[in-house]
Amino acid sequence: MGNSTSYNDSRMAMSILDCGRLVIWPRKNADDLAMVYVLLLGDTYSEALTVTVAQPGSELRIASIEWGRP
Repeated sequence: MGNSTSYNDSRMAMSILDCGRLVIWPRKNADDLAMVYVLLLGDTYSEALTVTVAQPGSELRIASIEWGRP
């Protein structure tokens, strides 16, 4: 498992856990650099998302965000 960050304020408490990065995956495009799986853990809920980071040229960009567990 990767890094963890916790947030707590009067509205909600949440932990964000970086569960790992892939540099090779089946549907990888030529500009894609990494795919990161992130867990969002709250007191009464949990959710996950996958973020694909690409570099089309000299800038890094978020290529896609997929909500939910695989």
